[in-house]
Amino acid sequence: MSYLLSPIVFQGALVLAWLTLVGGTSEVLRRLNYGPEITRKVVHIGAGHVILIAWWLSVPAWASIAASVACSVVALL
Repeated sequence: MSYLLSPIVFQGALVLAWLTLVGGTSEVLRRLNYGPEITRKVVHIGAGHVILIAWWLSVPAWASIAASVACSVVALL
């Protein structure tokens, strides 16, 4: 069982690292007063690359759907 969990944890960590980098970049731009339009574009364009990263890493569909549902719940809250 642990051999199946390990790649998913690694894939999730890479995706989370990318999203942290995108979020951190947008926060730095916001604090440097680049304006809300630029920071919004950085977040939307950067977050869109998660799909490519997940495809490249062969993330299972169930993991992607679970992450999508979790992010949707957080966004709705």
